[in-house]
Amino acid sequence: MRSSSAERLAFTEKDYLITFRGLGGAAMVDGEELVSEAVEQTPDIDNSTGEREPEVEYINFDDIEAKYRRDRDLETEQRKCRKLIFRRGGKEIMDLTGYNTTHPILDKQYDSDSGKPYFVLRARMEERTDQKNSKVVAFRSNSAFSTEWDQVEDEEEELPVIIGQDPSVAELGDELFLSVIEVESVPDDSQAGSHLKWWPRFFKGPDIRHLVPFGRGPDWMKNVTPVKMPTLKIITFTRPQRPGNEALGGLGQIGEVTTDTIEEIVDPTNPDILQKAEHINTRFKPGEEWGGIKYGKPLMNNCIGVIGHISRFDKESPLYNEDVDEKPKIYATFAGIYDPRTRKINNIEIVAMYDEFVGVVPKNEYLEKIVYTTGMTEPDEDGKVMIIQGVGDAETWSKVIDDPFAGLRLPAAEQSLIVAT
Repeated sequence: MRSSSAERLAFTEKDYLITFRGLGGAAMVDGEELVSEAVEQTPDIDNSTGEREPEVEYINFDDIEAKYRRDRDLETEQRKCRKLIFRRGGKEIMDLTGYNTTHPILDKQYDSDSGKPYFVLRARMEERTDQKNSKVVAFRSNSAFSTEWDQVEDEEEELPVIIGQDPSVAELGDELFLSVIEVESVPDDSQAGSHLKWWPRFFKGPDIRHLVPFGRGPDWMKNVTPVKMPTLKIITFTRPQRPGNEALGGLGQIGEVTTDTIEEIVDPTNPDILQKAEHINTRFKPGEEWGGIKYGKPLMNNCIGVIGHISRFDKESPLYNEDVDEKPKIYATFAGIYDPRTRKINNIEIVAMYDEFVGVVPKNEYLEKIVYTTGMTEPDEDGKVMIIQGVGDAETWSKVIDDPFAGLRLPAAEQSLIVAT
C-alpha cells in the first residue's frame, strides 16, 4: 500500500536541500541471471499502516559487482571500449567536455550525396568547471557504432542547440520523445551561496528534426524513460529522488506508470502522475545505493529490456569522509529484463565498470569512478550492440558487447505494428 498523496508530496525544497547536503549531494551526478545472494527478498511494510506490500527485491551492488569481476577478463573488456570524439569544423572539440549523450537516432530526413544514412546523437557540452551553462548539441555520423561525431553546424533551425543537460531519447512507434534536464541556480544561505535545482523538459515529434516542447516533469527528477509496448500502452520509468525520505525515492529508486499516450505524463488534470509513479519491486538498498533506467526496449512476452546505472558511495576511497558533503561515488552499467506483471527486473547483470575505460580524465577526483549509462544501439549483423556512457562526468565512451536481449527481441512484424499505430 502506498502512502497517501499528502504524505508523499509534503516535502519542501528546503527539506530536500537539508537532506541532500547531509547525504553528500548524490543527485548532482548523473552504470546471466541474478545470483541468489545478490538480491534480498523482503516483504515491504508501509510505515503509515503496517500493511505489507508485495514482495520486494533489494539489489546488492557488492554481490553483482563481485560476480561480474569474477567472471570477466579485465583486459578483454578494456579492448571493447572506445572514447567518442566530438568535432567542430573537422577538429576535435578540446575546450568543452562532452558526455551523457543520447543513443544514436537515424536521421530519416537527411539527403546525403553518398546515399548513406546518417545518425544523430545529442551530447551534453560544457566547460569543465561550469555545469550551470550546459548545452545539448547535435552531432552526426554515418554509423550508429561510430566513435567520431561531427557537430551539426549548418542546420540550426531543425537541429538547434538546446540549453540543458543529460538528454535522452525514446522511439515511441512513429513518434520520437526527447528529454532534456533544465537547471536553475537558486540563491541560499549556504557557504556556496546557491544551489542547483533541476527538472526534465520534454519534446516530441515525428523525427529528430521536428521536435517541439510539450511539457515538463517534476523538480529533482531525471531518467524519465518511456517505452511503447506491443499492446500500444506506454510504460514510463521514472527516477524519484528525495534523500532522507524513502517514500519519495530516497537516494534514487525506479518508478513506473502506464498510460495510453505520452501526453498523459504532462496532463494538467493529473500533475503529479510522474512524481507519484509507484516504485517497482526491484529496488536499491535504502540510504546506501541508487540508480535509474535510461533505455528501454520492448521484448517478447510483454517484457522490456532495460539498460541503466546502479550506484553507491565509494567508502573504500581515501577521499571518503562521512562528515563532508562531497563524497566519491561508484556508478556501473547494468542490463536486465523488466516484467510489468511482477514489476521486477530479472537477470540483472553489470555490463560495464569504470576500470575498463583507460585514460579517462575525470572532471574531478571524486568522479573518476562514474559510469553513467545513456543508451544502446540496435544489434548489428553479428549480434553485437554498442552501449554508451558518460565517464568521469567529462567524456563519452562506447563499449561493444553481445546483445543482452538476444533471443528475446520482437519479430520484425510486431515491431512494425508498434510503428504503424
